[in-house]
Amino acid sequence: MYEKASHEKTNLQKTKIYFLNYFEVSKKSITKIWGCKIDELSNKYLGMPLFVRRFKSQYWDVLVQKIQNKLIRWKEKCLSYEVKLVIIKSMLQSMPVYSAMVFKLPITISDKIDKICIRFLWLGDSKKEKITLVS
Repeated sequence: MYEKASHEKTNLQKTKIYFLNYFEVSKKSITKIWGCKIDELSNKYLGMPLFVRRFKSQYWDVLVQKIQNKLIRWKEKCLSYEVKLVIIKSMLQSMPVYSAMVFKLPITISDKIDKICIRFLWLGDSKKEKITLVS
């Protein structure tokens, strides 16, 4: 059907079939008719889980950890305020964008990311706490 409509030929050696909740006998007969391979459906596509209604906190914690890991190589360098601002805007704030387009970003995670960015900007380290001096 596809070949007739598009006037293109399907390469069956590259084609794979994904089954969900199918009997093994049916799978084998279908692949024998089509001449394709069976493949298992991954849990992720483009880094996002496929079968989730809501992200659990452990996914968001991994995202926060990735952001902190990106800063490890920058914190040792003596960077100006402007350079740190460019790093934050171009790299750190862009990391959660794709995930937030698919799933609602929890406010707590957004606050954690903001704290990491602020600490990096003012202290040069995403984990260090600034001690407030009171006179």
